[in-house]
Amino acid sequence: MEWRSANLILVNGNIITMDGHRPCGSALAISDNHILFVGGSREALSFAAPGATVIDLMGRTVLPGLIDNHCHFMQTGYAANDVDLQGKNTIAAIKEAIAIAAGYFPSDSMIRGYGYDDYLFPQGIPPCRHDLDRVAPNHLVWLSRVDLHSSVVNTPLLKSMEIPLDTPGLELDEKGEPTGRLRSEADRLVREYNSSLIGSKTRGAALREAVRQALRTGVTTVCAMEGGDESQDKDAEFLLQHQEQVPIRLEVFYQTTDVARVVDLGLPRIGGCILIDGSFGSRTAALLEPYADDPQNSGYLYFEQDELNRFVEEAHTAGLQLSMHVIGDRGIEMMLTSLEKVLSKHPRLDHRHRLEHFELPTPEHIRRARELGLILSVQPAFEYFWGGAGNMYGERLGPERVMRTNPLRTMVDQGLVLAGGSDSAVTPMDIILAIHAAVNHPNKQECLEVFQAIRMFTLHGAAALFREKELGSITPGKLADIIVLAEDPCFITAGNLKDINVDLTIVAGKIVYDRGGAVPLFDIGA
Repeated sequence: MEWRSANLILVNGNIITMDGHRPCGSALAISDNHILFVGGSREALSFAAPGATVIDLMGRTVLPGLIDNHCHFMQTGYAANDVDLQGKNTIAAIKEAIAIAAGYFPSDSMIRGYGYDDYLFPQGIPPCRHDLDRVAPNHLVWLSRVDLHSSVVNTPLLKSMEIPLDTPGLELDEKGEPTGRLRSEADRLVREYNSSLIGSKTRGAALREAVRQALRTGVTTVCAMEGGDESQDKDAEFLLQHQEQVPIRLEVFYQTTDVARVVDLGLPRIGGCILIDGSFGSRTAALLEPYADDPQNSGYLYFEQDELNRFVEEAHTAGLQLSMHVIGDRGIEMMLTSLEKVLSKHPRLDHRHRLEHFELPTPEHIRRARELGLILSVQPAFEYFWGGAGNMYGERLGPERVMRTNPLRTMVDQGLVLAGGSDSAVTPMDIILAIHAAVNHPNKQECLEVFQAIRMFTLHGAAALFREKELGSITPGKLADIIVLAEDPCFITAGNLKDINVDLTIVAGKIVYDRGGAVPLFDIGA
């Protein structure tokens, strides 16, 4: 096929290009996997090759393919196959779900549950190991909190793991015995243990499920946050092995501090959700002042400052893009201090180092992030689910700090580049919902305009990956990753943005999802 002929043409639509040189059009033409033309329908049809597919959009809206800049991709797939604990907001409901699972899981096998939120429980307290022992005494039981930062296990799993009693985050009762509730380091250890039991067949099923979720929601590029210890590294390696076999673009973020390993793999970046601190929900995000609802607790730091400085310097001087998880203001302070020290010693233009989440910055933190040239990878849906004075963030942080969480508009107005992500499976891999959340921030001063919100998941998402020349806008010459929406997000009531459907997802010029039909199957060669 010659370059100036198109095999796929979309006409009679509303094309929002995200390209400032040509912001709109009514049609586009695609030649193989690249965009050939954007403009009017008659002109687009003039590029048609013999047998070209022509789609009449009938006024529907087209956007660039959405980029999820922060997604625990394999965990998203695993969670879909775990016992679903979302909406089960009492200990009795949790026990009932585990009892049912115990009836069909073989004895001595592991029952995994995902999604409980103890904030919604009547007393705010999750089950303990004894609750789980009563309904599944012959199984290993592990239940993950919705934020992936704390969990509950039963007695057989505790004994199997042999966690030392002095492990940080291992909750003990008044007798000095484990309750089965785990946070910080203890939670990390159980996740490592759980991952070590997962085989390639389960990984393959998880990958297929995660891809299906992405395609249904218009996600064409995923920043997959994988790895983190010896067993979870298997997830990262599995994705690297199979990333060319799936019908979306996978950017693997290897969550390891082993710089030499990442360099040997030829990856351009290191990190992702390498934890500086934890989360508000589990009260492990590191705060400069204690939690409002736990005055003896200011969260948890996973690094000492000198240790962090050494890692940041090694990664930076190796030429890698660095990406780290920071949520609380104390965690942000630690990471900014490290980056300032390293960048002062080893200046590098256009490094695009990333901070993931950056939820509770001070005004001074925002200024320093801008001066350092950092990319901020933010998750607006956190505010949809937990933000505002009357919700979990308000209870954890109090009335003053809750007004400072996820200051999206402030950061945009100060010139920072915000790349948006879902943090799935923490919140759904639903970027339309994330756009809705950014536009409807509970702090009205931090609401974004629709176009600003879309930019986080398109142009800025591409820039956060050094791929703005290939992705992020509907521009001739760029890769043909586009989506078709049932409604125009720029002309709909703000409160209804989340209800817009994705009708078509197109990756590299191929229709990979059609809401009117089935999601195409693909083989990952397990």
